Amino acid sequence: MLNDKKALLDEINSLKNENSNLRKKLWESEVRYRTLSESVEEFIFIINAEDNVEYVNEYSTRKMGLEREKIINQPRWKLFPPKTYDLQSESLQLVFELGETIKRENLLEINNQERWMETLLIPLKNEKGAVDKVLGVARDITERKNYEILLERQNNILKGMKTILRETLGSVTRNELAQTCLKVCEDITSSEFGFISEINSEKQLTTLAVSQSLLELHNGDEMDIRPMLEKLTLHHAWKQLVKDKRSLIFNKPLVHSQEVPDDHILLKKYMQVPLMSEGEVVGMIGLANKKSGYNLADRRAVEALSATVVESLARKNAEDALKETSEQLKLLIKTSPLAIISLDIEGNVKTWNHAAEQIFGWKEKKCWVNQYPPFLINSKNSFRKISPKSSKPPLLPGT
Repeated sequence: MLNDKKALLDEINSLKNENSNLRKKLWESEVRYRTLSESVEEFIFIINAEDNVEYVNEYSTRKMGLEREKIINQPRWKLFPPKTYDLQSESLQLVFELGETIKRENLLEINNQERWMETLLIPLKNEKGAVDKVLGVARDITERKNYEILLERQNNILKGMKTILRETLGSVTRNELAQTCLKVCEDITSSEFGFISEINSEKQLTTLAVSQSLLELHNGDEMDIRPMLEKLTLHHAWKQLVKDKRSLIFNKPLVHSQEVPDDHILLKKYMQVPLMSEGEVVGMIGLANKKSGYNLADRRAVEALSATVVESLARKNAEDALKETSEQLKLLIKTSPLAIISLDIEGNVKTWNHAAEQIFGWKEKKCWVNQYPPFLINSKNSFRKISPKSSKPPLLPGT
């Protein structure tokens, strides 16, 4: 009997020692975990099934701008803005329901600042296998994400430039080219609509391109953007742009100075970028109603595109002017009472107008198959002196 009691006491003492060792190991493990948790530059937190915060590390409290006592045991909805709370809830609900680890990248508002966070959510299960808590580890990846966004924006700018240049080299009209330029600027800034205006020869601002949504509102008719700007508190913005020669952004709700007609879309957010040529403002790109508001990246993107827009429109102007001059010259040659003849360096007839046909009796098509028309045979040596590269002997008609 005594031996049994002694054996039982020994077993109890052994269990006590084992429990003591386990508690010591558990305590040491918790110390190591908390030391690690408190030393890393990452958000570490635990959310329980009641959606209360059970734990946050020191880095989290510092970044949230709150003392730990004001976070622990608080419901999560009290600590975050509605949009951030909803994004977190969606991910946490998946972990509680599926019992699986998930990773998310979200743009969250923390301490009145928008930050890109990469969050790993790990289910913590009880002895029954049910998830009663979620451990979260989140890293601030704003810098990396901003670089990725910047790289994507730069690629989009290059694509936009290629699109504009491709249209410039094509057979599109100047207005079609301007419409393409506007569409590129709208897409790269996620604008609801926009317009491109230029200063004409009379120093007046005229509309060159307008968004399709505005054209549809006006039943496809041409429209002048000036009345819309004049109806707003932005009526001085154009003068300011010409004076300062820099872009302007208006993100606050725009107050209308007087009632705007039903046929005008309201400007809620607005950005205008000058079109510059030789240091002077020659026009502007106006973009409106980006939902999140315009920022520095939007401004820089459109400013980068503006140089391509100006060069493309100038090239199209030059092409149109050259074409018009060429047509006028052809008409002048055709209707001139004087014989107008031109030869290339080989002596081939390139121009032979109606007066030449009447005077010399040779039709233009007949001259095209001969070098040096008959009446110029005596002048061929003079022509060859003027054009020394011509080494072929003149061919007489019929020879």
